[in-house]
Amino acid sequence: KIPYPAHLLLLLTHLLSWPSQARPLTSSSPVNFLFGLDQSEPCPQFFEEGAPIDASELAGVLSPLPSFLEEKRVRLKAFSSVLSIVQGGSVLFHTVAGSEGPSESSPNVTLRSKYCVGSVSKIFTSLMLFQLRDQGLLPQGLDTAVSDILPGWVDPPLAQPSHLSGVQRRRAASTRSLTLRALATHSSGLVREVPPCDNCTEIQRLAAIAANTSRLFPMYARTLYSNLGIAVLGRALEKVAGKTWEEWVESEIMKPLAMADSGAKCTSDVPGVVIGADPASGKAIPAPGDWDWGAPCGSVYTSAADMTRFMNFLLGFEPSEASTPSSPSPSSSSSSSSSAPTVLDPSSLAEMQRIVFAQRDGISGVASGTFEGAVMEVDQPEGVGKMRGGLFQRSTADIGGGATKDRTVRYWSLSKLGCIEGFRAAFTLVPSLSLGVFAAVGSTCDMHGDGDVISFPVTNALLDGVGQLLRAREEQRAKRLPGKEQVGDYLGQYDCGYGSNNTL
Repeated sequence: KIPYPAHLLLLLTHLLSWPSQARPLTSSSPVNFLFGLDQSEPCPQFFEEGAPIDASELAGVLSPLPSFLEEKRVRLKAFSSVLSIVQGGSVLFHTVAGSEGPSESSPNVTLRSKYCVGSVSKIFTSLMLFQLRDQGLLPQGLDTAVSDILPGWVDPPLAQPSHLSGVQRRRAASTRSLTLRALATHSSGLVREVPPCDNCTEIQRLAAIAANTSRLFPMYARTLYSNLGIAVLGRALEKVAGKTWEEWVESEIMKPLAMADSGAKCTSDVPGVVIGADPASGKAIPAPGDWDWGAPCGSVYTSAADMTRFMNFLLGFEPSEASTPSSPSPSSSSSSSSSAPTVLDPSSLAEMQRIVFAQRDGISGVASGTFEGAVMEVDQPEGVGKMRGGLFQRSTADIGGGATKDRTVRYWSLSKLGCIEGFRAAFTLVPSLSLGVFAAVGSTCDMHGDGDVISFPVTNALLDGVGQLLRAREEQRAKRLPGKEQVGDYLGQYDCGYGSNNTL
């Protein structure tokens, strides 16, 4: 009911006070207020954490997984593969297949066998970014300009192809400096790969990047996967951390999380690193020899046991709460010391996982902490998992006369795939279910689509069973809640679908 001139005055006041650095719009933004945008959020799902799900409750889904893993290993001509699943802060299931190398004397693979995990390393680089931000070491937080902390860095010029329209040309005239946020979210416009530079000093390398590459689009205009961007991010952060990227990852992330089988540089010199393979010929491929300057985008190695700890940490469980497998037996687990320090503030951990760039397909995006997000969908009661559009969760509803109508249950997932020659690894998280799946195979990825052939399909298979078990618990819990008149905290208005707006 605000008069139109008042709208304009308020909008002008808001724009003049808007910070110089971009901020994502939220439902509470003054812009939404001024233009009367719908401020209701997708219907929330609050699951009681309680005790984690027992593997026996999902026997029908879990029992085929060992043969599934072995089938993938054989098809990809890999010597080994591993799979580990966590839920509710504990290990739900794990299995292994094969041996650590091609010879008959090679030891059998275990949950502590080490794999090069490629681009999964990028999550560690983003963790370093948020840790340093929280410690007050970045002048403008995530919006610190790269050139402010990385000596010798000059933003590569924007490419201006002759076919650009007038509007596109004006956008390409942006003079803003590249920020750490843009690097972490693949929205910098930098080219994909780190340019070769033999025996270069860092200053020489940075000069070569500025002289020989260009940015493909203005910062934040869209996203484009960039190994170069993450490498620059890691090397820039070193300058304020007082440690190399490798030292920081091992001492400030892996050590506090008790990731004893993990390290920052996966090379053939590391004891216990499995040998990879070419999926076409089956030829053995050892771990890389040297990662050089580009290590922050892909050099980490880890084990399935350590990744259970890492996934539980990302899902919000402290190291002292989360269990980790200590042997190939699915029933055995152990806990770390209760004195383990907090690696990242819980609020910052949630911020890392927030989707900030939606892709054009409407069902995927990029999170602040480099995670790739996607909607995973289950049709009930059949329980067939797949990816499709939509953001809120629904369940089977009675439509009268005892008949039921299938409704769709949708979950946001966060994942990261890593591919280097001889190795592929991936993990998928479904935060609303406290569910995480990690898989690694000693086989080169097909970069044209044959990447994560284990963790995402396994997560899909688990969605229906885990979701239904947690919803059944929640229904029992709801029966014990106090009456409406006794609940006083206002949590907001939520769109629960089918034209239903509920106030909590």
